[in-house]
Amino acid sequence: MQLLKEKKLLTELDRFLESVARAYKNRAIAEPIKIIEKACQLYFKKQGRLFLVQFERFRYRFKESISDEEIRRILQQIHPHIEKGLKVKLITNLGIVMAKAVRHSFDGFGFAKMDVSFALDNLRAVGFLERHAAVLIADDINETTKRTIAKIVTKGAAEGQSYDKVAREIKSRFNQFAVGKPQLHIQSRAHLVAITENRMAYEAGNMEAAQFVKKQGLTMEKAWMDSGDALVSDGCLENSGAGWIGIDEAFPSGDDMSPRFPGCYSDDTEVYTEKGWQKIKDTSVGDIIYSLNPKTLELEKTIAINTIKYPVEKLVNFKNKRLDLLVTGNHRMFLQTDYDRKRKKEIYQFREASELIGKKSDRFFAGLNWIGKDKKEIKIGNYKIPIRTYCKFMGFYLSEGNVTKQVHGITWNIKISQSKEKHPEIFKAIEKTVRKMPGKWWIGKEAIYTSDNGLCEYVRQFKKSSEKFIPEDIKDLPADKIKIFLDAYCMGDGHKRKVREFNGSMCTPEISYFTSSKRMADDLGELILKIGRRPTFYTKKTKDILQHHKNGDYISNYDNIIVREVNTLHHNLKSMDIKFIEYSGYVYCIELDKNHVMLVRRNGKILWCGNCRCDILYRRKGAAYE
Repeated sequence: MQLLKEKKLLTELDRFLESVARAYKNRAIAEPIKIIEKACQLYFKKQGRLFLVQFERFRYRFKESISDEEIRRILQQIHPHIEKGLKVKLITNLGIVMAKAVRHSFDGFGFAKMDVSFALDNLRAVGFLERHAAVLIADDINETTKRTIAKIVTKGAAEGQSYDKVAREIKSRFNQFAVGKPQLHIQSRAHLVAITENRMAYEAGNMEAAQFVKKQGLTMEKAWMDSGDALVSDGCLENSGAGWIGIDEAFPSGDDMSPRFPGCYSDDTEVYTEKGWQKIKDTSVGDIIYSLNPKTLELEKTIAINTIKYPVEKLVNFKNKRLDLLVTGNHRMFLQTDYDRKRKKEIYQFREASELIGKKSDRFFAGLNWIGKDKKEIKIGNYKIPIRTYCKFMGFYLSEGNVTKQVHGITWNIKISQSKEKHPEIFKAIEKTVRKMPGKWWIGKEAIYTSDNGLCEYVRQFKKSSEKFIPEDIKDLPADKIKIFLDAYCMGDGHKRKVREFNGSMCTPEISYFTSSKRMADDLGELILKIGRRPTFYTKKTKDILQHHKNGDYISNYDNIIVREVNTLHHNLKSMDIKFIEYSGYVYCIELDKNHVMLVRRNGKILWCGNCRCDILYRRKGAAYE
């Protein structure tokens, strides 16, 4: 008993000292982060100005194809004129951070009087930083810039945008690289680069200091330190449980250092971002990812700070009617145990995927705690519209409405289609709503109209049916207001399955929403999560096929995306087939700057998944960690 108490005390002491070390690291990198961020801001602003000067050559051939290679050549041409300032700041300040890490490590190793500059020279730190800075700027930073600008140019040309409009978008994006979008709490790429590189330099200094001391003839040890909470996988717990081991030994997992070889997803898995669902293999560093706070289960925006890709030959498949996921065996699955469920405790933890094979208890989470920001009214031009009326109107417009130029092509006209004879209740609901809206409305037998300039100008942003989306004003509202929008949308372009009885109780009706717009489908799914339900997605092949709709029969120009509202917020392992299957190809993952729980989707089925982060500590053998 006494031995166990002493062991526990030593573990807690290590955790305390490790937290002190983290605090020291945060102080050590605080000022260099500011300096490098400022240098990156200047770099992106200069890069943007020079790029637009060179981009001018495409003004008169903009409608033709502009290749990625041409954009890369522009970046390469301006690179020598702007790289020096950033490169010097990187080498100087990252060197300072490495020196602080080495100094702190030497103090802990009992080498307080060791000359840090001498050690850094022996560690070839200067050469390392020069090479690293060159690769970072030329390959990582500029390659990300190239991909981003290429997307803007390709999209602009495809949509028939003018050269001037695309140039303005490019200018705006370079400004976002430098300063972000503070009003949306989105950090800049400059800030991201500064944080990532300073952390890298500090950890590199720690590791190299330990290796340097080893070369002086001392035996060095290392320990795996997890986060110390419930959100730690069994593999990390096993590694941390190994205690102090030799610096060249492998941990029980087979890893030499943290992070462990990361758990990843199959290449057809999607992740939810600020731009909607996108393939995880297409995600880049700096993308804004929607994550889940594992303690509050609330939605938070995070930044992708790293991307991972490697080949595998088998994956774990979680499959039933509600889920179809493929992940590596060591992937961290975010789950609630049956023990916590029965105690009605909203506590979640990580378990590695391979550990769940054959397991018939516990469950994954696919819901969300949402509060939102309430409003009394919304302003459209000079109009102030009550929020409930606005939500209903937008539900009807986005499901059944369109805006077109009138015959003479001078003014615009809003039309909300619906048959007064075939669907009198829906028609009456739309009529009642527009009566509360500003402007003059005309009530027909098959549609309701207005040519009010203010309203027409506002709804033009939502474009045609295949491009429609839900405004942020609605997505940010509390659940009760969002439900008003969804109910109106469902009346126009949705379906409620009739309530049926099961085991003596009346079931909640299953609701489906229809759209031809991918962006609209993504937004509908987000709103379903925010009202306390779970969305599933299915694409029905309807292009060029005669379809029956509430507002008439016609041949569809697009496939129909069906978003279903499901009541259950969990995937129970009890009904799931979990096994290894053969897989040939690459797997992908991203690392987030916080939370490490993200919303993923495969074959239209969603859940929250995550991974944990750990640190490595170094010390002389037998010495207390300081």
